[in-house]
Amino acid sequence: MVYILSINLINTKSISVEICKLYGIGKYQAIKLCNSLNIGKNIYFADLNQANLYSLLKQIEFSGIVVEAALYEQKKNSISKLIEIKSYKGVRHIFKLPVRGQRTKTNANTRKRVKD
Repeated sequence: MVYILSINLINTKSISVEICKLYGIGKYQAIKLCNSLNIGKNIYFADLNQANLYSLLKQIEFSGIVVEAALYEQKKNSISKLIEIKSYKGVRHIFKLPVRGQRTKTNANTRKRVKD
């Protein structure tokens, strides 16, 4: 197991699949990172050495991709800003209702039910 950015990644799966487990990195960005480091997307984590892992982390930082805790914080701040200015989306967040225009008469039962 490889431990990167507080996520355990499995050695027996390919790099492009496992990098997608990091919050903020999708399939396209994972393949783009592998190509920029001249690492094949089908190579396993077990085949990488420490230098390659370090260069992967540096490439994530250098490319400006916001991942994990920073992305969670950014998302939380944007929602709190919407709530603070009392926008329509902010009010929907306050009442824990669907934000993006979904109907609530027959759908969104989970969103309406879970009120912590």
